[in-house]
Amino acid sequence: KTLGDLRAAQECSDKAKWYNILASGWNLLIPLLVLGLLVLLLVHLGSSEGT
Repeated sequence: KTLGDLRAAQECSDKAKWYNILASGWNLLIPLLVLGLLVLLLVHLGSSEGT
């Protein structure tokens, strides 16, 4: 029984690790996405004004 509990705890910690990685990834990704969209918007506006 203790072996099963240990394995379950291990799986839970693995899942928690992945969730932490995903969460930190999102925290990095969202500002990058917003910045990328802003840059694209600025480039689009600048090119449309130039013509």
